[in-house]
Amino acid sequence: MLSCKEALLGLYDSTVVTDTLTITATEKPSTPDLTVSAVIPYTATSSTCNEVKLKRAAGQVKLNFTNLDASNPHTVYYQIYVDGVLTVDNSAGSVIAMGGTLAKTELIGQADPADATLSVTMYFWASAASQIRLDDHRVKAGFGSESVSAEALRIEKESMQGLYAALLASDTTPVYALKALNSGVSLATGTTSIALSTMLPESRLYLTPPATEFIYLTGISSV
Repeated sequence: MLSCKEALLGLYDSTVVTDTLTITATEKPSTPDLTVSAVIPYTATSSTCNEVKLKRAAGQVKLNFTNLDASNPHTVYYQIYVDGVLTVDNSAGSVIAMGGTLAKTELIGQADPADATLSVTMYFWASAASQIRLDDHRVKAGFGSESVSAEALRIEKESMQGLYAALLASDTTPVYALKALNSGVSLATGTTSIALSTMLPESRLYLTPPATEFIYLTGISSV
Protein backbone atom coordinates (compact mmCIF):
# COMPACT_ATOMS: atom_id res chain seq x y z
CA MET A 1 0.00 0.00 0.00
CA LEU A 2 1.36 3.41 -0.94
CA SER A 3 1.72 5.98 1.82
CA CYS A 4 3.13 9.47 1.79
CA LYS A 5 3.22 12.81 3.57
CA GLU A 6 2.97 14.92 0.43
CA ALA A 7 2.45 13.89 -3.18
CA LEU A 8 1.32 15.09 -6.56
CA LEU A 9 -0.98 12.59 -8.27
CA GLY A 10 -2.39 12.44 -11.77
CA LEU A 11 -4.29 10.54 -14.43
CA TYR A 12 -2.96 7.78 -16.67
CA ASP A 13 -4.58 7.93 -20.11
CA SER A 14 -3.60 5.56 -22.90
CA THR A 15 -5.65 7.71 -25.33
CA VAL A 16 -7.57 5.81 -28.02
CA VAL A 17 -5.53 2.84 -29.27
CA THR A 18 -6.59 1.39 -32.65
CA ASP A 19 -6.66 -2.42 -32.51
CA THR A 20 -8.57 -3.81 -35.53
CA LEU A 21 -8.36 -7.14 -33.70
CA THR A 22 -10.57 -9.79 -35.30
CA ILE A 23 -11.72 -12.14 -32.54
CA THR A 24 -11.12 -15.72 -33.63
CA ALA A 25 -11.56 -17.52 -30.31
CA THR A 26 -14.95 -19.05 -29.48
CA GLU A 27 -13.99 -19.73 -25.87
CA LYS A 28 -11.79 -17.81 -23.46
CA PRO A 29 -8.23 -17.87 -24.79
CA SER A 30 -5.38 -19.14 -22.61
CA THR A 31 -3.36 -15.94 -23.02
CA PRO A 32 -4.60 -12.33 -22.94
CA ASP A 33 -5.35 -10.51 -26.18
CA LEU A 34 -4.34 -7.13 -24.74
CA THR A 35 -2.09 -6.04 -21.90
CA VAL A 36 -1.89 -2.43 -20.78
CA SER A 37 0.64 -1.20 -18.24
CA ALA A 38 -1.15 1.77 -16.68
CA VAL A 39 1.47 3.86 -14.87
CA ILE A 40 -0.37 6.40 -12.70
CA PRO A 41 1.49 9.70 -12.27
CA TYR A 42 2.78 9.73 -8.68
CA THR A 43 5.44 12.09 -7.37
CA ALA A 44 6.04 11.88 -3.62
CA THR A 45 7.76 15.09 -2.55
CA SER A 46 7.92 13.74 0.99
CA SER A 47 7.47 10.09 2.02
CA THR A 48 8.75 10.22 5.55
CA CYS A 49 5.52 9.02 7.16
CA ASN A 50 2.98 6.28 6.67
CA GLU A 51 0.04 8.20 8.09
CA VAL A 52 -1.69 9.03 4.81
CA LYS A 53 -2.44 5.88 2.83
CA LEU A 54 -3.70 5.59 -0.74
CA LYS A 55 -6.31 2.88 -0.33
CA ARG A 56 -7.52 2.48 -3.90
CA ALA A 57 -6.59 2.75 -7.55
CA ALA A 58 -9.50 3.09 -9.97
CA GLY A 59 -9.94 3.31 -13.69
CA GLN A 60 -12.08 3.07 -16.78
CA VAL A 61 -11.79 0.85 -19.87
CA LYS A 62 -13.58 1.78 -23.09
CA LEU A 63 -14.02 -0.83 -25.85
CA ASN A 64 -15.52 -0.47 -29.34
CA PHE A 65 -16.59 -3.52 -31.37
CA THR A 66 -17.99 -4.12 -34.85
CA ASN A 67 -20.01 -7.09 -36.08
CA LEU A 68 -18.49 -7.89 -39.48
CA ASP A 69 -21.45 -10.08 -40.44
CA ALA A 70 -24.11 -8.06 -42.25
CA SER A 71 -26.63 -10.92 -42.07
CA ASN A 72 -26.50 -12.25 -38.49
CA PRO A 73 -26.13 -10.95 -34.93
CA HIS A 74 -23.21 -12.28 -32.88
CA THR A 75 -22.17 -12.18 -29.23
CA VAL A 76 -18.89 -10.89 -27.83
CA TYR A 77 -17.51 -12.02 -24.47
CA TYR A 78 -14.63 -10.58 -22.44
CA GLN A 79 -12.93 -10.51 -19.07
CA ILE A 80 -10.65 -7.80 -17.68
CA TYR A 81 -8.06 -8.46 -14.96
CA VAL A 82 -6.10 -5.97 -12.85
CA ASP A 83 -2.80 -7.34 -11.54
CA GLY A 84 -4.13 -10.85 -12.08
CA VAL A 85 -7.45 -10.31 -10.30
CA LEU A 86 -10.70 -10.63 -12.28
CA THR A 87 -12.31 -7.18 -12.17
CA VAL A 88 -14.77 -7.15 -15.07
CA ASP A 89 -16.59 -10.34 -16.10
CA ASN A 90 -18.66 -10.19 -19.27
CA SER A 91 -18.73 -13.95 -19.77
CA ALA A 92 -22.53 -13.62 -20.11
CA GLY A 93 -21.86 -11.80 -23.36
CA SER A 94 -23.14 -8.77 -25.26
CA VAL A 95 -25.05 -9.19 -28.50
CA ILE A 96 -24.09 -7.03 -31.49
CA ALA A 97 -26.73 -6.61 -34.18
CA MET A 98 -26.01 -7.68 -37.77
CA GLY A 99 -23.50 -5.25 -39.24
CA GLY A 100 -23.72 -3.19 -36.05
CA THR A 101 -21.34 -1.70 -33.53
CA LEU A 102 -21.09 -1.85 -29.74
CA ALA A 103 -19.44 0.63 -27.35
CA LYS A 104 -18.75 -0.56 -23.80
CA THR A 105 -17.45 1.36 -20.78
CA GLU A 106 -16.22 -0.67 -17.82
CA LEU A 107 -14.88 0.44 -14.44
CA ILE A 108 -11.91 -1.20 -12.74
CA GLY A 109 -10.51 -0.89 -9.23
CA GLN A 110 -7.83 -2.26 -6.94
CA ALA A 111 -7.74 -2.06 -3.15
CA ASP A 112 -4.48 -1.24 -1.36
CA PRO A 113 -2.33 -0.74 -4.48
CA ALA A 114 1.28 -1.76 -3.89
CA ASP A 115 2.67 0.70 -6.41
CA ALA A 116 1.66 3.16 -9.12
CA THR A 117 1.42 0.63 -11.96
CA LEU A 118 -1.70 -1.37 -12.82
CA SER A 119 -1.30 -4.31 -15.19
CA VAL A 120 -4.60 -4.49 -17.09
CA THR A 121 -5.10 -7.66 -19.15
CA MET A 122 -8.07 -8.41 -21.41
CA TYR A 123 -9.42 -11.62 -22.92
CA PHE A 124 -11.92 -11.67 -25.81
CA TRP A 125 -13.96 -14.43 -27.43
CA ALA A 126 -17.14 -14.60 -29.50
CA SER A 127 -20.07 -16.80 -30.46
CA ALA A 128 -18.57 -17.31 -33.94
CA ALA A 129 -14.99 -17.06 -35.16
CA SER A 130 -13.83 -14.02 -37.15
CA GLN A 131 -17.19 -12.25 -37.07
CA ILE A 132 -16.49 -9.58 -34.43
CA ARG A 133 -13.67 -7.04 -34.45
CA LEU A 134 -12.30 -4.98 -31.57
CA ASP A 135 -11.81 -1.62 -33.23
CA ASP A 136 -10.11 0.28 -30.41
CA HIS A 137 -9.68 0.62 -26.66
CA ARG A 138 -8.83 3.30 -24.13
CA VAL A 139 -7.67 2.87 -20.53
CA LYS A 140 -7.60 5.56 -17.83
CA ALA A 141 -6.50 5.14 -14.21
CA GLY A 142 -5.73 7.12 -11.08
CA PHE A 143 -5.69 6.92 -7.30
CA GLY A 144 -9.28 7.44 -6.17
CA SER A 145 -12.48 5.47 -6.46
CA GLU A 146 -15.04 4.13 -8.91
CA SER A 147 -17.44 3.07 -6.16
CA VAL A 148 -19.18 4.84 -3.28
CA SER A 149 -18.43 1.91 -0.97
CA ALA A 150 -14.69 1.83 -1.67
CA GLU A 151 -12.35 3.69 0.69
CA ALA A 152 -10.10 5.92 -1.40
CA LEU A 153 -7.74 7.31 1.22
CA ARG A 154 -7.06 6.93 4.94
CA ILE A 155 -5.60 9.44 7.38
CA GLU A 156 -4.16 7.70 10.44
CA LYS A 157 -3.01 10.71 12.46
CA GLU A 158 -4.75 13.92 13.45
CA SER A 159 -2.99 16.68 11.52
CA MET A 160 -3.37 19.56 9.11
CA GLN A 161 -4.34 18.05 5.78
CA GLY A 162 -4.66 19.27 2.23
CA LEU A 163 -6.68 16.97 -0.05
CA TYR A 164 -7.31 17.68 -3.72
CA ALA A 165 -9.26 15.66 -6.27
CA ALA A 166 -10.84 16.04 -9.70
CA LEU A 167 -13.59 14.26 -11.61
CA LEU A 168 -12.48 12.31 -14.66
CA ALA A 169 -15.05 13.76 -17.07
CA SER A 170 -18.75 14.37 -16.56
CA ASP A 171 -21.42 17.04 -16.40
CA THR A 172 -22.19 15.77 -12.89
CA THR A 173 -20.21 17.23 -10.01
CA PRO A 174 -18.39 14.74 -7.76
CA VAL A 175 -19.58 13.94 -4.27
CA TYR A 176 -17.21 13.19 -1.44
CA ALA A 177 -17.57 12.22 2.21
CA LEU A 178 -14.89 12.32 4.88
CA LYS A 179 -15.73 10.06 7.83
CA ALA A 180 -14.10 9.54 11.22
CA LEU A 181 -11.92 6.42 11.14
CA ASN A 182 -13.43 4.63 14.14
CA SER A 183 -16.95 6.01 14.58
CA GLY A 184 -17.94 6.55 10.96
CA VAL A 185 -19.28 10.00 11.86
CA SER A 186 -19.35 12.34 8.84
CA LEU A 187 -16.75 15.10 9.09
CA ALA A 188 -17.22 16.86 5.77
CA THR A 189 -19.16 16.40 2.56
CA GLY A 190 -19.28 18.29 -0.68
CA THR A 191 -20.37 18.28 -4.32
CA THR A 192 -17.50 20.16 -5.94
CA SER A 193 -13.97 19.22 -6.87
CA ILE A 194 -12.25 18.57 -3.57
CA ALA A 195 -9.94 21.27 -2.22
CA LEU A 196 -9.73 20.80 1.55
CA SER A 197 -7.13 22.43 3.75
CA THR A 198 -7.96 21.95 7.41
CA MET A 199 -7.13 20.11 10.62
CA LEU A 200 -8.51 16.59 10.34
CA PRO A 201 -8.69 13.67 12.79
CA GLU A 202 -8.06 10.05 11.84
CA SER A 203 -10.47 9.58 8.97
CA ARG A 204 -11.42 7.83 5.74
CA LEU A 205 -12.22 9.48 2.41
CA TYR A 206 -15.05 8.11 0.24
CA LEU A 207 -15.91 9.36 -3.23
CA THR A 208 -19.17 9.07 -5.17
CA PRO A 209 -18.58 9.26 -8.91
CA PRO A 210 -21.46 9.24 -11.41
CA ALA A 211 -22.15 6.09 -13.45
CA THR A 212 -19.28 4.90 -15.69
CA GLU A 213 -16.91 7.47 -14.15
CA PHE A 214 -14.30 7.54 -11.40
CA ILE A 215 -12.80 10.30 -9.29
CA TYR A 216 -9.04 10.55 -8.93
CA LEU A 217 -6.91 12.39 -6.39
CA THR A 218 -4.58 15.09 -7.69
CA GLY A 219 -2.71 16.00 -4.54
CA ILE A 220 -2.07 15.23 -0.86
CA SER A 221 -0.38 17.47 1.68
CA SER A 222 -0.02 16.49 5.34
CA VAL A 223 1.53 18.73 7.97
